[in-house]
Amino acid sequence: MSLKKNSEGPASWAQGEGALRHPDGSPDIAAYRKIAHRERDVAIASAVRETARSVRAMALAIWRVLGRSGRIRSNAPLRG
Repeated sequence: MSLKKNSEGPASWAQGEGALRHPDGSPDIAAYRKIAHRERDVAIASAVRETARSVRAMALAIWRVLGRSGRIRSNAPLRG
């Protein structure tokens, strides 16, 4: 299978019947790889943002309980 080089990317392709294909009808594996990598990168970025949000929320909750001095402000039991 030979690929046509062009200015838009590694191969010219057409989308037919829900599949990315080269003009000769063969599937464009590079296009599927590019889509999969982009979706993976988006999922990783989303997971990192969610983890950072959770860590910030936990740090804020601890900061509120301990106060600025690092000690518990009263002997009252902690409320959840």
